[in-house]
Amino acid sequence: MKKILLVDDDQNVLQSFKRAFRPLHREWKVVLSDNGKSAFQLIEADDSFDLIISDLRMNGLNGIDLLQKVKKTSPDTIRFSLTGSTESSLLIEAASVSHRLISKPCEGDMIVALIRNSFLLREKLENPKVRQNLYRLGVIPSLPKFYQEFCKEIQSPDASVAKLGMIIEKDIGMTAKMLQLVNSAFFGFSKKVTNPLHAATLIGINGMRDIFLAVGFFNAFEENDFPKTLDIEGIWQHSLITANKARKIAVSEGLSQDDIDTSYTAGLLHDLGIIALAATNRADYEKVIDLAQNESIPLHQAEKRVLAVDHATVGGFILNLWGLPHAISEIVTFHCSPPGDPSLKSTPLSIVYAADMLAAQESLSPLEKGEERI
Repeated sequence: MKKILLVDDDQNVLQSFKRAFRPLHREWKVVLSDNGKSAFQLIEADDSFDLIISDLRMNGLNGIDLLQKVKKTSPDTIRFSLTGSTESSLLIEAASVSHRLISKPCEGDMIVALIRNSFLLREKLENPKVRQNLYRLGVIPSLPKFYQEFCKEIQSPDASVAKLGMIIEKDIGMTAKMLQLVNSAFFGFSKKVTNPLHAATLIGINGMRDIFLAVGFFNAFEENDFPKTLDIEGIWQHSLITANKARKIAVSEGLSQDDIDTSYTAGLLHDLGIIALAATNRADYEKVIDLAQNESIPLHQAEKRVLAVDHATVGGFILNLWGLPHAISEIVTFHCSPPGDPSLKSTPLSIVYAADMLAAQESLSPLEKGEERI
């Protein structure tokens, strides 16, 4: 039986959740708490909670601080934040500690669906160490040169959303976090946003400044964050080439603008799982690299043998967990081995698969030795 902790200082909210979850009492055990302090005491006493939903603004220990504590002490717990606020700085801060952002008021059926989806995702990652490390992951680190470009532009007196968006759409980490934020329930857009430049426009220049000031929403990786035998800049180069080729192919095939945007963004993010695995499981990922090099096998096969999961599954897991459009997370999940014959139909998935193959001919492997396609 799954255990869920609901935290809110509004008794009406707690009771409405209790009613929504009542039909699921055989599947889920739901525990209620009306303040952050008592909720954390429950977590400390019993770290077997599968998911926590916490209001952000509470007296005493607020929701952001509570979720930060849960992130550190109970890494296998999925974290949802809940608030009626539309203050961008609060939402940005919440996105750094939450997997999902939920707006008040919200329908019980929607919450149940989100929880079910999160539990189904969890089953895809059988390795508990890998899963816990990924749950702790609040951000995909950015390439330093793109992060520096963003910081320089946002501090310029002539800073523009267009310029910032053009920087963001080149970076894997910034694109993922922007799309997580803009596709959250807080913004309430009827249509999912797949274009990072469009996402930047929706956030606006003031929202961008809040992002710059928020600790941990964007950050650059450091040299020691990854195995030395992994060419992290090579991953960015390969991903950008893939994204640009995917967009070019999608345009030439006459796809809709939505599919063109999806093809570009999925192409940019398709190897996000390599970065996530290498950053959160460095020692094990060194074994992955050694195995791939010594036996001359593709990286995703070596990952499965060492970690029981490959970077494609991990990338799709993270994007789905963060609430990015399903079309993007699905492409990322299947980019190494798309179902069926990808050459039979021009879809964003088949286009990204082709672009990935073409990009591999122009960019080196992310490994220092060998030239196996990633």
